[in-house]
Amino acid sequence: MVIYKCAHFLLSEWIWGITWDTYHIPFNIIIILILLKFFLRINMVPAVCMAIASQFFAIIVLSLFTFGAMYLIGPGSGPDSFVFVPCPLYATLFLGLLYTFFQIIFFSFKKCRYKAPFSAIAAIIFISNNLTVLITWLLYSIE
Repeated sequence: MVIYKCAHFLLSEWIWGITWDTYHIPFNIIIILILLKFFLRINMVPAVCMAIASQFFAIIVLSLFTFGAMYLIGPGSGPDSFVFVPCPLYATLFLGLLYTFFQIIFFSFKKCRYKAPFSAIAAIIFISNNLTVLITWLLYSIE
């Protein structure tokens, strides 16, 4: 039962991320790039590579977890309704938290490569994803 709920949550967030929340990815890359450049004084090329790589890592890992969870519960067991996306704010917030978690995992693997302190990078990832959630939610409230 718990795997069923987790699989539906991941599937709902994944569908939300690739359909309605497509703004999240470019906004988050830009915000991470700005924060890495100005607060940690990282050169532009490594900052761009870090921002893009961490975002793609988060998307790929979320997709793999979603497909794995759906494989575990079996084919044809999609969500009965969109109960896991009650409103755009919650869906965007949960997607941002998932991206934050996966990006922090990405930077924990890469912490020996970069000279910046891991706690500062984790704070930047958390701030950038929360700012992106706020911006995309404000865009949805305008429409």
